[in-house]
Amino acid sequence: MIDDSNATYPADPAPSGDGSGRLPRDPCLSVFDRWRCGLAEGHGGPHESVLGGSVTRWNDGITGRRLKDL
Repeated sequence: MIDDSNATYPADPAPSGDGSGRLPRDPCLSVFDRWRCGLAEGHGGPHESVLGGSVTRWNDGITGRRLKDL
């Protein structure tokens, strides 16, 4: 088990899911563990964070939760 209680994470949202690397004008505020949704506020479907070559998706039910608590 990894203790990440003292970990720091970037405060800026991840780039938008379209691969452009630009943030949406009104970003979604959903956060799951260390991932922040990079899609525009009000988007449909799951939340999405794209960092490098990795994509993480989650639904509203786990927004605000930590991975290790699931």
